[in-house]
Amino acid sequence: MDKRIRYCKRCADHFAEFDDDHYDKCPMCGYPGWGYVPDELVRDWMVPPHEKECEEFLDEHVRSQPEYDKEMEEKVKQKLEEKFEEERKRGNVAFNLSGVSCPYCHSSNTKKLSGFGVGFSAGLLGLGSSKIGKQWHCKSCGSNF
Repeated sequence: MDKRIRYCKRCADHFAEFDDDHYDKCPMCGYPGWGYVPDELVRDWMVPPHEKECEEFLDEHVRSQPEYDKEMEEKVKQKLEEKFEEERKRGNVAFNLSGVSCPYCHSSNTKKLSGFGVGFSAGLLGLGSSKIGKQWHCKSCGSNF
């Protein structure tokens, strides 16, 4: 698998980690404790209609643990809302009306992948294309989902 989803044991924030990413602490709260989302959840992580399963995972494996800090999760959510509002003000809202945001970095700076683009990528790179089976591309972190 070329990416995993990492979650912070303190604030429950989560984001994609690609093979070349190296983090020693949570980028949102600075906590050094990490966990990884199971592979069977990674593909559909926080993409409708799977949010409920993902939230259940976080409730069971993060929010019920002693490291978890509810106040910190609220602070992180506030930071993300402020970031979303900044992007909206900058005009990065093309798909906000549809409610599509990146499940990894939470950015609303996304675009729908065209059938042509996915087909072209598959033709050029074969079955190794990272766009096969994906519908959206995040312009902020570069992930396809």
